[in-house]
Amino acid sequence: MRVPGKKFVTQSLKRIRRRFVPHGLILGYHRISNEANDPFELNVSPQNFSEQLEVLKAWVKPAPMASLATGRGGTGAISGRVALTFDDGYRDYLVEALPCMERLEFPSTVFVTTGAIGGELWWDRLARLAGTDSGVRVILGLLTQSEKRGLKGARNGAPTKSPVEGAYAELLRLDEARRERWLLEVEQIACVERDGGTGNRVLSADEIADLAAHDLVDVGCHTVTHPRLAFLDAQSQLAEMRDSRMLLERIISRNVEALSYPNGSRSSETMRIARQVGFRFACASHADVVWRGSLPYDLPRLWAPNCDGDAFGEWLRRWL
Repeated sequence: MRVPGKKFVTQSLKRIRRRFVPHGLILGYHRISNEANDPFELNVSPQNFSEQLEVLKAWVKPAPMASLATGRGGTGAISGRVALTFDDGYRDYLVEALPCMERLEFPSTVFVTTGAIGGELWWDRLARLAGTDSGVRVILGLLTQSEKRGLKGARNGAPTKSPVEGAYAELLRLDEARRERWLLEVEQIACVERDGGTGNRVLSADEIADLAAHDLVDVGCHTVTHPRLAFLDAQSQLAEMRDSRMLLERIISRNVEALSYPNGSRSSETMRIARQVGFRFACASHADVVWRGSLPYDLPRLWAPNCDGDAFGEWLRRWL
């Protein structure tokens, strides 16, 4: 039964707790890029990112994620500290983000999707296809009837889905092999050539190895194929986490301790497997601050908006 006002009371209690109980923040980013084709709103522009770091440097203490995740050093290791994380492993982490973080001495963790190392992630491939007229026509032709109904228009104030959004929702439910067949079919029918992900490329193995040697960088896992882990059986979840960890450890020649759940998808079984594989902590995607008692395999994150320093400061103030 829905309790009237429950959500308001819960949020109010959280605000009061944040005011009086020591806490830190884990901020999440995907891309630091001016890429114009951004249908999934993954980008924060380099200019905005630079301004956001200036605000953070003035207001908080930069910290490696491990110190917030484990609470090493007591409450002082969490209070007023902020850790930066970057999901997926885009190359613009190296080209755009790292120079800014070096200048202000901000440590960070980059979570790499190992199945796409040196290449293109499937949703970027989809966005590129949807950026052509022929690709849009083919995508609309291949969508299921249920997805097509979702594209007809807004109802009851709900936003209208675009073809790329409808296709993303459809492909998210498929396993890697079926999704690859779907994308290949669109490319072939629409006569759109693959570009090898040159504009949206994931870090190469050599680049990952170089980053791992950097004093401000920690390399973490983001699985092999970026699935919704909670929807997989235990063996498939184990393979996704174990195989991505093993490959990264071969590349960087040291232990990989951190995991990020793709799309924030996890269950109690997922968290148990993450611990079994050997990770020491894992990030989810639910919005909250980090407390001393936060679960190390279910760490909350706040996803930074693509805005300038002034607007970012207003947004950040609500969480500090």
